[in-house]
Amino acid sequence: MVQNFFLYLLVRFTSTQGTVEKDTSKLLVPTLEVFKNSDYLVVATTGGSGTKELQKKYASDNIIVEDFIPFSEVMPNADVYITNGGYGGVMLSIENKLLTYAQKNQHHRE
Repeated sequence: MVQNFFLYLLVRFTSTQGTVEKDTSKLLVPTLEVFKNSDYLVVATTGGSGTKELQKKYASDNIIVEDFIPFSEVMPNADVYITNGGYGGVMLSIENKLLTYAQKNQHHRE
Protein backbone atom coordinates (compact mmCIF):
# COMPACT_ATOMS: atom_id res chain seq x y z
CA MET A 1 0.00 0.00 0.00
CA VAL A 2 2.80 2.47 0.84
CA GLN A 3 4.36 2.30 -2.62
CA ASN A 4 1.20 3.74 -4.22
CA PHE A 5 1.68 7.10 -2.51
CA PHE A 6 4.07 9.98 -3.09
CA LEU A 7 4.88 10.69 0.54
CA TYR A 8 4.27 8.84 3.79
CA LEU A 9 3.13 11.10 6.63
CA LEU A 10 2.95 9.90 10.20
CA VAL A 11 0.71 11.98 12.43
CA ARG A 12 0.89 11.38 16.13
CA PHE A 13 -1.70 13.02 18.27
CA THR A 14 -0.86 11.57 21.63
CA SER A 15 1.89 12.72 23.91
CA THR A 16 4.22 11.03 26.33
CA GLN A 17 5.37 12.19 29.76
CA GLY A 18 1.84 12.08 31.19
CA THR A 19 0.15 14.79 29.13
CA VAL A 20 -2.45 14.03 26.51
CA GLU A 21 -4.14 16.48 24.19
CA LYS A 22 -7.74 15.33 23.67
CA ASP A 23 -8.88 18.02 21.22
CA THR A 24 -8.39 16.48 17.77
CA SER A 25 -9.38 19.77 16.08
CA LYS A 26 -6.04 21.37 16.98
CA LEU A 27 -3.66 19.21 14.95
CA LEU A 28 -5.17 15.95 13.74
CA VAL A 29 -8.29 17.20 11.94
CA PRO A 30 -6.50 20.03 10.08
CA THR A 31 -3.83 17.59 8.91
CA LEU A 32 -6.40 15.03 7.75
CA GLU A 33 -8.38 17.76 5.97
CA VAL A 34 -5.34 18.94 4.03
CA PHE A 35 -4.25 15.48 2.92
CA LYS A 36 -7.56 13.62 2.41
CA ASN A 37 -7.92 12.16 -1.09
CA SER A 38 -4.35 13.11 -1.96
CA ASP A 39 -1.28 11.21 -3.15
CA TYR A 40 0.03 11.21 0.43
CA LEU A 41 -0.41 8.28 2.78
CA VAL A 42 -1.35 9.56 6.23
CA VAL A 43 -1.05 7.23 9.21
CA ALA A 44 -2.54 8.88 12.28
CA THR A 45 -2.84 7.78 15.88
CA THR A 46 -5.35 9.32 18.25
CA GLY A 47 -4.47 7.81 21.61
CA GLY A 48 -8.15 6.86 21.80
CA SER A 49 -9.61 10.34 21.25
CA GLY A 50 -12.44 10.06 18.73
CA THR A 51 -10.88 7.31 16.64
CA LYS A 52 -14.13 5.80 15.33
CA GLU A 53 -15.54 9.19 14.38
CA LEU A 54 -12.36 10.17 12.55
CA GLN A 55 -12.22 6.80 10.74
CA LYS A 56 -15.76 7.37 9.52
CA LYS A 57 -15.22 11.02 8.54
CA TYR A 58 -11.90 10.33 6.79
CA ALA A 59 -12.68 7.02 5.09
CA SER A 60 -10.20 7.71 2.31
CA ASP A 61 -7.81 5.21 0.71
CA ASN A 62 -4.83 7.30 1.78
CA ILE A 63 -5.75 7.76 5.45
CA ILE A 64 -5.30 5.28 8.29
CA VAL A 65 -6.53 6.37 11.74
CA GLU A 66 -5.96 4.11 14.75
CA ASP A 67 -5.94 4.33 18.55
CA PHE A 68 -2.39 2.96 18.63
CA ILE A 69 0.32 2.45 16.02
CA PRO A 70 3.59 0.61 16.67
CA PHE A 71 5.95 3.50 16.06
CA SER A 72 9.06 1.33 16.01
CA GLU A 73 7.59 -0.43 12.95
CA VAL A 74 6.04 2.58 11.22
CA MET A 75 8.61 5.36 11.70
CA PRO A 76 11.39 3.76 9.63
CA ASN A 77 9.04 3.92 6.63
CA ALA A 78 7.76 7.46 7.17
CA ASP A 79 9.00 10.59 5.39
CA VAL A 80 7.42 13.23 7.61
CA TYR A 81 6.30 13.19 11.25
CA ILE A 82 3.64 15.61 12.51
CA THR A 83 3.26 15.72 16.27
CA ASN A 84 1.95 17.75 19.17
CA GLY A 85 5.52 17.82 20.48
CA GLY A 86 5.72 15.15 23.16
CA TYR A 87 9.21 14.24 24.32
CA GLY A 88 9.07 10.55 23.38
CA GLY A 89 7.75 11.17 19.88
CA VAL A 90 10.25 13.89 19.14
CA MET A 91 13.11 11.64 20.30
CA LEU A 92 11.83 8.83 18.05
CA SER A 93 11.65 11.21 15.09
CA ILE A 94 15.26 12.28 15.66
CA GLU A 95 16.33 8.64 15.98
CA ASN A 96 14.60 7.87 12.66
CA LYS A 97 15.92 11.05 10.97
CA LEU A 98 12.44 12.25 10.06
CA LEU A 99 11.46 15.69 8.90
CA THR A 100 9.33 16.73 11.89
CA TYR A 101 6.68 19.34 12.50
CA ALA A 102 6.08 19.68 16.25
CA GLN A 103 3.19 21.93 17.15
CA LYS A 104 3.84 24.29 20.03
CA ASN A 105 1.10 23.96 22.62
CA GLN A 106 0.31 24.71 26.24
CA HIS A 107 1.67 21.37 27.44
CA HIS A 108 5.04 21.59 25.69
CA ARG A 109 6.50 25.08 25.84
CA GLU A 110 10.16 24.11 25.50
